[in-house]
Amino acid sequence: MVAEMRVDRAVVMRVVFDVGDYPDSIDQFNWFSPSRLIGAWPYRLDDVAKFSAFSIEGDANKERRFFIATSFDGCNGDRGFWLVSGARDPCGWGRNGWKGLAPALIYNRFKDRTLQQGAAYADQFLVYLTDTVDEFRAEFRKPFFHAERKQLLYTIKANIHKSALETFRQQQNYRAPIDDNLPILYRSDLLDDLSRTVKDSGMTQMVMELVKDHSVVAQLVFNVTKDVDSLTLDNWFSLERLESSYPYLVDKTKFNYFSLDGDVGEQRRFYISYNYGGCHVDAGFIAISDARDSCNWANRNWRGSPPLLLYNRLQNKPFHAGVDTAERMLVYLTHEVEDRRWKFRQPFIVDGDKQILYTITPNIGKEAVDTFKHQQDYPIPSDRSLPPIYRSDLLDQMDKTVRRSGRSKMVAEMRKNNAVVARLVFDVATDTDSLTLLNWFSRDRLVAAYPYQISKKIHLNYFSVDGDTSLKRGFSVTDTGKGCDNDLGFWIVTDRKDPCNWGSQGWKGAAPVLLYNRFRTAPFRTGVDYADRFVVYLTNHVDELRPEFTKAVLF
Repeated sequence: MVAEMRVDRAVVMRVVFDVGDYPDSIDQFNWFSPSRLIGAWPYRLDDVAKFSAFSIEGDANKERRFFIATSFDGCNGDRGFWLVSGARDPCGWGRNGWKGLAPALIYNRFKDRTLQQGAAYADQFLVYLTDTVDEFRAEFRKPFFHAERKQLLYTIKANIHKSALETFRQQQNYRAPIDDNLPILYRSDLLDDLSRTVKDSGMTQMVMELVKDHSVVAQLVFNVTKDVDSLTLDNWFSLERLESSYPYLVDKTKFNYFSLDGDVGEQRRFYISYNYGGCHVDAGFIAISDARDSCNWANRNWRGSPPLLLYNRLQNKPFHAGVDTAERMLVYLTHEVEDRRWKFRQPFIVDGDKQILYTITPNIGKEAVDTFKHQQDYPIPSDRSLPPIYRSDLLDQMDKTVRRSGRSKMVAEMRKNNAVVARLVFDVATDTDSLTLLNWFSRDRLVAAYPYQISKKIHLNYFSVDGDTSLKRGFSVTDTGKGCDNDLGFWIVTDRKDPCNWGSQGWKGAAPVLLYNRFRTAPFRTGVDYADRFVVYLTNHVDELRPEFTKAVLF
């Protein structure tokens, strides 16, 4: 027994019931029940744990007949498959289909959306008996593999007069090409039942990427094996499932937007934004614009039609500073994503045991704290010499990096004329699982210092990578705030011209300045000196400095 809704003679919704079992018990009403349900289209219903309504009588008070509902949460929250309305409905999504006379044929286009969001209206309702049910849109449910390993689910080119969000969410009639050439728009019906699609494919990752000049310029990789039964057309795109990103790590913990809907007012879809406060400060990773935007940065290369495929080239910078446009967007399933930054995760070993994670020299026009915290594109020199600046991606997973390295100490040191002038040694063998990019640099993990020890009794108001952010004094181990003449400390890496003379004397017009205090009890004013290199590395063996002055003398 089949019940269908149609629009212009085409089936848009269907439920199929088994009436072959116990036919003597079937009556005019009970065939329409979840116990006899064997199929639904365009999305499944057999995985619904509990229905709020599933009967021909439906909601008699509101005359919602043949009602299949999954939840009652008020007009804005009601969810369901369809209903045949015998009266003007009290909810807006029902009234929109009312033309003055009964019935109104209302269906929900989206499994994971409310009726308010997904309601549409059919022009015919049928109930019939049959032995076979035609499979609809089989050609749009065939797996389409692109570049061999990628099961393509969606792709769209920029500026083709189509909404990215609408064409992603709603079924399209663009067939998969017979060769590997991508069409301007393609959408697989397999998206409509993403949980089953992922299970059937056996694949583990869902990827969204932007392409320009045949190269990937932005990429997000999501884990779809975790809680696969709850996967929907919308929720795969979430911070909780995010595994990796390119060209840099999306490492924020708080976002203004991280969703397909994004900023509804501006129609910024597939939007990842972590700072939202006006065009000049808007910052994020990606935005697919389905309309002309109010901000100039979002209209770059706007050609009068959507979508505009926007990405931010610069980590931790506002869109207006780093925005660029791509030519194509793709969404696909795969087993394994190519590691596009593998060369920035190779161990950089010097002097036998030292695994270099970061180094910078003074006055090169790069901020130390910023370049330490964010991925860079500086390769390991072929001769293994220390370059003016280098930053390893291994910093982004400190716990794993330390375990894989087999090293127990993290060292930060300043050098001058190739000699160590100041050094801090940290224990990273203890509580390794809790290590992060920033917390290794802490007083709790400090085990040694040079040229003098830092007693636990000494007061320090800064001991952190970020340090005094208002003055851009990073990697700060200091007791400051007493005035320039009285400020004490071990060292600072400054990323701006310092307001104190002892800091500004090392400023040569560009960041950073590497300054250290030669004397344990002296203020910076009298003890300051300037290094020509700052280095962070992992090691098992810390060289003893000034051993000639620690030997026992017998007489």
